[in-house]
Amino acid sequence: MAVRYSTVHVTTTSDRPPSSHVRWISISISIPIVCSPALSTHSSMPRTTATTWMPLIGAVILATGARATSIPASAASSISKVEVREGAAWAAAAWPATVQPFFLSAVSVDLTPADAAYIGRFPLAVINHKQGSSVPSGAEEKQLRALTAIKAANSSCTTVFYLNSQIDFAELTLHQEFAKVADGAWWLRNDKGAYLWHNKTAGRAGSDGDRIFDWSVPAARDAWVHAAAAVLGNSSVDGIFVDKAHGNTSFGGVSPTRMQQWNDGHDALLAGLRAATSKLVILNNAYITPPPGSPAASSGAGQLFERWGASPDHDGLTLAEDLALLGSLHAHGLATLSRAGGVKPGSAKKPDPVLCGSGLAAFLIAVTAPGLGFFSCEPDFSSGVNPSVGWMTLLSDPIYSHGLGAPNGTAVAVDTVGGATVMRRAFVSGTVALLDVDSGHGCVQWGDGAVSGVCPT
Repeated sequence: MAVRYSTVHVTTTSDRPPSSHVRWISISISIPIVCSPALSTHSSMPRTTATTWMPLIGAVILATGARATSIPASAASSISKVEVREGAAWAAAAWPATVQPFFLSAVSVDLTPADAAYIGRFPLAVINHKQGSSVPSGAEEKQLRALTAIKAANSSCTTVFYLNSQIDFAELTLHQEFAKVADGAWWLRNDKGAYLWHNKTAGRAGSDGDRIFDWSVPAARDAWVHAAAAVLGNSSVDGIFVDKAHGNTSFGGVSPTRMQQWNDGHDALLAGLRAATSKLVILNNAYITPPPGSPAASSGAGQLFERWGASPDHDGLTLAEDLALLGSLHAHGLATLSRAGGVKPGSAKKPDPVLCGSGLAAFLIAVTAPGLGFFSCEPDFSSGVNPSVGWMTLLSDPIYSHGLGAPNGTAVAVDTVGGATVMRRAFVSGTVALLDVDSGHGCVQWGDGAVSGVCPT
């Protein structure tokens, strides 16, 4: 058996609108396939739903002979055929012409029509719980209003709702439901009976702070999943972003036994979410490589990488580990959001262009499937009041106007004059990404002559 990249052609009979995450079903997609010499050039498979093919595609085309392995019998119809084309390295028509950005932020008031139109220009937009924060309540309703306005401005934007899987923010309507439970039984306490807090003095009117959900309580899990499912039932919402979704969490003052119960409950929470919806799910802080058995694999969930390009990143992974993880997620048809960036020295909020260039180079080295990888460079998730900075000006970054297109192949190692090993990847547009994985230094040499970042020497 050998692993190589081949082109997979997907034929779909789906009549779902392009606003759905199903729009990521491309004419062709390149994924790693385990092949034997007997692999045929055409493999038909049972029909499966457009919403389940992405997390299963790696397994579907995991060939052990002349046919692809079967998919779950529970899957219904939409995809009719998968074709493996021998010898084709990359499917040029499937790759975006430019780098694809994502939005993950909020503004402090209701979106104006101009705001909604601007955010709607992003291929994918996540509106978080700080939307409309000038009014400190009803966060979910304000997020939904924003997502509805964005979808109305551009139906092709993939709209994503935000919900934290650890922190019960006081501005949530869900918080009011938890607050009604006798003795605060749905909030986590330490072994001495005191509440665990994310922020005890949140400072908002009528709020005593943000507590931690207790996922060892089945009823609490059910309430969270029910709230998520209700939002996902809205036609203006294409998916959900789940923050603080990592496993093996620990809190001070909570015994290992109780923490194990909490973590088991958190895994059950994610499984319950996946069972409740067929829409897009993206996890943050998960840092897990599927398969097998991980919440990402079992729930068919993509992932956000925070401080992408740094080593370590926000969640303690090295750059080499992040590169491998992103490739693994793409191989399983799962979407990724890569947020690079730190603060430019002396600027307060502006992202550092050197770090942005390095992060973009790492992204272009790692991405292995068209339509699944999104890249943005911001130092945090705040839009900022200053109109010259923040997510509400991100699309003016020239990286989104330079030509990209399909890669000519996978990244290859080249030796520099200084003796460092640098990964190099070229694209049909003439663009080249260069990355020193050990130091994290990297750049993108665009086909039009521009350069982002500082190139390794």
